[in-house]
Order: sequence, then C-alpha cells, then structure tokens
Amino acid sequence: MPVFKRDSFDRLMGLQGRETFYTRVSKEVSRKPETSWSILYLRLVNLGAYNVRHGAAAAEKMLKFVASSLTEWLSKSMLCRLETGSFLGATPSGEIEAAIDAINRRLPESSESDGLVLKVGYCALRRGASVQEAARRARYAYEDIRFSGSVYTRSFDQGLEASYMRRLYVVNHLDDAIEHGEIRAYAQPIVRVLTGLICEVEILARWESERYGFLRPDEFVPELERHRLIHRLDAEVVRLACKQWSEAHGRGINVPFGINLSRLDFELIDMFEVVTHYMDVYGVPKEQVHIEITESALAQSNDLLLTGIQRFRDAGFKLYLDDFGSGYSSLRVLEGTSFDVVKLDMSLLREVEVNERARVIVSDAVSMVKRLNLQTLCEGVETEEQYQFLKAVGCEKAQGYYFSRPMSHEDIMAHLVETAHLHETSEDQRYYDSLGKINLMDGTRSSVHGVEAAHFMSTQPFALIEVLGQSIGILSANVAFSRFVESSDAHSIDGLVDRMSSDLADLRNKLLYATSKARATHRSQLIDFVMGGNFCTFGVSHIESSEGRNAYLLELISVTRYSKFNDFKLLEDSLRFLYTIFKRIDLLDATDNTWRNLYLNVPRYTGLKTSPEATPQNEVDAFCETFIHPDDRASFLAFYDLSTAEDRLRKSSTTYLADTFFALSDNDRYEDQLFMLIPMSMDGHRQYLSCMRDLDVAALARQHVSGSSRIADDVLLTGILDVTERLVFWKDEHLRFLGANERFLDYYGFSGIKEILGKTDEDLGWTRNAHFVTDERRVMRGERVLDVVGYTVRKGEARDIMVSKMPLWLEGRVVGLVGFLVDVGPHKEDA
Repeated sequence: MPVFKRDSFDRLMGLQGRETFYTRVSKEVSRKPETSWSILYLRLVNLGAYNVRHGAAAAEKMLKFVASSLTEWLSKSMLCRLETGSFLGATPSGEIEAAIDAINRRLPESSESDGLVLKVGYCALRRGASVQEAARRARYAYEDIRFSGSVYTRSFDQGLEASYMRRLYVVNHLDDAIEHGEIRAYAQPIVRVLTGLICEVEILARWESERYGFLRPDEFVPELERHRLIHRLDAEVVRLACKQWSEAHGRGINVPFGINLSRLDFELIDMFEVVTHYMDVYGVPKEQVHIEITESALAQSNDLLLTGIQRFRDAGFKLYLDDFGSGYSSLRVLEGTSFDVVKLDMSLLREVEVNERARVIVSDAVSMVKRLNLQTLCEGVETEEQYQFLKAVGCEKAQGYYFSRPMSHEDIMAHLVETAHLHETSEDQRYYDSLGKINLMDGTRSSVHGVEAAHFMSTQPFALIEVLGQSIGILSANVAFSRFVESSDAHSIDGLVDRMSSDLADLRNKLLYATSKARATHRSQLIDFVMGGNFCTFGVSHIESSEGRNAYLLELISVTRYSKFNDFKLLEDSLRFLYTIFKRIDLLDATDNTWRNLYLNVPRYTGLKTSPEATPQNEVDAFCETFIHPDDRASFLAFYDLSTAEDRLRKSSTTYLADTFFALSDNDRYEDQLFMLIPMSMDGHRQYLSCMRDLDVAALARQHVSGSSRIADDVLLTGILDVTERLVFWKDEHLRFLGANERFLDYYGFSGIKEILGKTDEDLGWTRNAHFVTDERRVMRGERVLDVVGYTVRKGEARDIMVSKMPLWLEGRVVGLVGFLVDVGPHKEDA
C-alpha cells in the first residue's frame, strides 16, 4: 500500500515543503546560536483577482517571479511555499523592510493597477522557541496589515503580543468557558420601522472571561472559525437562547429570536439536529426562531451548507441573510438562495445623512429586495435621521444603538417586561409583514389589486395609511409624498392628519368612502381634491385587514403642480397616471388657438375636426353637437368658452373648473359625465387641460340603496357627488331632505346635516318658488329638470340660483331625487 508524504516538494516553484523547512531552519539556528533569526510569513496580496483578470498563466508567471526574487534573498534552503501565493522564510538579516520594498519595486508595472503587492509579517526567533511557533506569530503579524493599503511589513512586537495571547486563550479555553458559564447569550431588540414596536430580538454571543474580562466578538469568533471550533460556541448559544426564551415565556413574554450560524457549523456537526433538539427540550415553537446566515458564508458555500439551509427551510424556519452589502457576492446570493429577510449591513447606512449617493444606494437596495418579495432589516441605526430615512424608503425592520445596545439576559428580561405593551403580537406580525411587502419607491406589490408600477421611479408620491373606525393615520410616506405635503399649507404629515379632522374634513370623508369601496370591491378607487391650491388625485388600494384596522396604499398626483414646470415631457409623464382616471384628455391652447388630443380610451369620443386648421372651438362645437344632450348644449358651450375661463377661475374657490353634463356614453345612452378645465402655462402660452370622466350619480345611489326608500347619507355625502363645485342635496319621495354635501351646508350656514333632515323647502322657508315644487313632482315621475332659474334666501340675503334635478331609481321606481344648485348672484326683483 503506497504511503503519501504530507510534505511534498513543490516542483512548480522548485521549493521544499513545510516540514522540511522547519527541520532545516531548526538545524541552521542550532548551528549558529549567536545569530538573531527572524521567521517570515510572506503573501502576494490580490493574486486571486489578478488571476481572474489576466488568466492562470499570467498569475503563475507572476508567482514564479516572486519565488525567484525571494530565493535570491533568502536562498532555497530558507524558503518554502505554503498555499497559493504564500511562503515561509527565515533570515538572519535585519533589512527585511528594504528587501521587501526592493522586490515590490521589481514587480511588473501591470501589477500596480491590480493592487498586486508582496507583504510580510515577521517574528524574532527567541531562544528556546520553536520555528513553528514563530511562524504562527509571523502570520499573526501579517494579518494585522493584510488590509492596510500601503503598509507592507509588520513585526510581531509587544503591541501584538497581548492580543495574540488573548487569541491563544480563546482557542485553549473555550470548553472551560462553556463549562463555567462564561459564554453568554446577549440579545438586541429589533423594531418594526412603521410602528416602533419590538418585533423580535437577535441573539449575540458574548464571552465574559474570568481572566480577561469582556472579550469582543471580533476577538474570539474569527479565531474559533480559524481553528474550526466555532460549532461548539454556536451550539452553546443555541442552548442558552432556547432556555432564555422558555424563561421569558413563563413570564408571559413571547418575542421571537434569531440565532447566527457559521458556515463551519454545517460542516462540523449536524446543526439542524442541535437547534431542534434544544427547541424540543425547552418547548420553543419554530415560529419563534429564525436562522441567520451571513452573506460571506454563502460566498464560500458548499453542498453541506446548502443542504443544511434547505433542511431549515423545509422544516418551516424563517431564514435571514445577514450582512447583505458587506461583500461582493450579494446579487448572486439573492439569485441562488431562498431567504425571507435580507439584513442590510450597517456600512450601507453610515453615510445616508450626508451623502446623496449613499441614500440612493440604500433606497434602491430596499426597493430591489422588495421586488424579490423579501423583507428588509437594516442594522446599525444610530440616529433619528437614519430611522426616518429608513421609514421613508420603506425598510420594514431596524436594529441598532438608536433603539438599544445588546443586553445581557437579565437586562433584556427587565427591558421586555417594562416594554410589554410595545411588543408585536402574532397577528401584528402577520399584518405588518403584509404591509411591508409594499415598495414605497414605486408602489408595487404582487398581491395589491389595481396597483401598477410608478410612472417615474422614486419621484411618485406614495404613502401607507391605516383606517380604524372613522380615524385615518399615515403609517409611512416616501420622500416625494412628504415633500408635497410640506410644500402645501398642511406643512407636515402630522399637520395633514390633524387637519383632516378640521378644515380638511371633506378630504377625510372622501378618503373614508374610497377606502371602504376599495376594500369591498378589491379594486383601486380614485378621488379628486384640492390642497394648497393644487388639484390632486389619490389612487387608493386596499392592502390588508386586521382586527378592525385596514391598511391602504395611496398614490398621489398633483396636476397643477406638474403643469407649473416649463417641461412638456414632465407633464406627459404625469399624465400617464391620469390615463387610468379619465376617458378623454385634450390640451387646448388659447394663445395660438390650437388643440391636441393627449389620451382617448373610448373610440366613440375620437377627435371630430375635419382639417388640420381646426380650432379648440371647432372641436368643442362638434363634440357638443354629436354627444351632448340638447338640454345641456348651451351650458356646455358656455363652460368651454375659453374667453371667459380666466375670469371664472378668478371667482372660483379652486384652481380648476368642473361641471357635469348629460352626454352619450359608450353604451349608447345619455349619462352624467364630469368635465374639467385645468389651467396651465407653457412657454408663455395660456393653455387648459380638458378632462372627461364618468359621473353616474343615479347608478351610484341605486348601488347602495337596498330594501329601503331611504338613500344612504354617508354613501352620497362622501361619494362622488363631492367632486363637483355645485351645491348638492337629495330628497326622499315626499320631497323631504335626506342629506346634502358640505358645500350646500356651508352655503346656507348650517352647522350640520341634522338641521335640514326630514324637512321640506317650505319648512325651511328659504325659497318662494312655486315652480320648484312642480318641477320636483315631474322629477318624481322620472323626468330630468335642468338649469331652472329661481331665487333663495341665504343668511338673510336673497340670491338668484339655477337648479338641476334628476330622479334616483330603485328596482324600477323613483325613490327620491338629487339636485345641483348654482349661485348666480344677488336677486334682482322683476322690473
């Protein structure tokens, strides 16, 4: 049977093996006891990258050049090759720095751009010490400068002696530390960014040594991995974590925890069996435990690691990818392995307060992870600014000194007891995990009905809101949404929420209606409103429900805000969102007397101009003649009279004009349609956006009336009736008031709807128009009455008004009417 020698001759370099080197150097040192010897550990740094860039032949040639240079200095008998790119040497010379510098200067010029450089750590061989021990210390000295750019040599001196002895202690005393309880399981809280609630803790290994006191993890974890002892530490931490969870559970605290596993854990023991064994011993459910694997471990992954991870996955454990962004393999790792949560490395967060590039990197990292349907957690949060930034970009969880340092078991128990009211329940976790899948950068989520990708990435305003009963709260908003609100007269997100309970109650009512309908229909809803002088539209999509609370995604667009920019492309980009709202959009130019159709989703409304020279008025006239009901044509033409539009806008309380007209719909019958004129200014041109959309008031009322002739006040009051600037009211079949919109109540000075409920016009005494009663009786027979002139008494003053009324149907019969009132001006007595 052949015998294989462990210490084989390196034919490529023509160098001896390690054991031969130790023997020869030991003999040479014994032969010259008066000489001061140094043992060297030498490494050609960045050889792997050089190999990738230039190929194996070029790397081999470079390695031979370095070996040849070293033998000129040390001789072959005082040199051996270790792993690729590494050597051991011995020299009596005290000119080590000069020799290394000379070799580096002789390296080919191509190596400089690749960072290829020879570095050395060296240790004086003490009397009575072994060459092997000196070699270990020399390597320790090299590790100290490995990542120090321009430092090429390092002596093992007294400064390194202390830390080296501590690391020797770690390797030699791990078992004693476990036996004597020096290994501790600390815990650091992790909070939900949306709420600030504690959602879990991360278990972290700590070593409280009797000899050295508190040892830092970077002092013992790498050393235990280097000596392949890390599995003993991790197994003990798993045991302690399960035991401590059981103790907390006994005190009524149920906070999930995460444990960190090394790549070597899967190679040295059956870590799955270790984890599940201690969970069984201490009665820990698997939904209370998640497993964290570092990105660097996966970069060096092997079959044992991947198989071990899959066993945890198959058993139902959540998997966290730790330290994402700290290495170079991040994208490959996400592509090839299934995780639930990606933990962003703290190095990504450090610069976000001062560096715009860092903000872009973190926000795009969060967005990318969410698109992969994974959750995000950011480590190293230290300031309020960092926390608010993570909230704005939609990061779901965070940990760091801003919330809490890692704490001993005793301290974390006291903290969890004190903050018991701030812990997530399992239902909270399900609810907020669902919300966390929303990407605030582009509003996307695979399971949100009706939500499409943003039309200009990272600039579209999005927010998450929560409705509980009649209250609305904003859970989170991206930067674009926050900036829009800050530039309005609400000034801040909190200010907007507060004002929805006061002067913006109209917006609140519309939102409540839209959210209710979005939840019931599983479809996005759209509402229009004016805020800070800007005409806006909200897209509202239901996300999740839990214990009476409902979460929604808001997408906001301000048409007039974008129209202020002297950039037609930006306007066209913003219009992509409007295309989901309107049936037709035209651009009317009152300066050069031209028009342009921007969007059309109903073929029958195609442009009717007969020549390229057609004017806006030609198109308006043709549309009116073709599609508008004869009774509405005069008022339609007056609405689209661009010569009076500016004057009407100056008198309007809004920055746009809106009215409803009876028009042929795409199902060949006349229905109410909403028409809007929105002023714009481009290159000095006075222009208007003309927008058309459905406004089927009667159908809306019929949809929500069931089994009763009473028309639902809340449906009509908060519904689509409020988009018009007209004063709106509705009555039952006995012509008694059932409700009115806010504008109607404000017009007459009523403090609330109760002041008119169940009363007739005669009861209220505000009109003496006998023909109004006759008209309403006609409406109750199914007719429509449009633009009837009369007068009313408003706050003691007689005012001329124009009223339109239409029937509301239920199961084939008229159950009431809805009316639209317009104030014409002071009442003029008949001459």
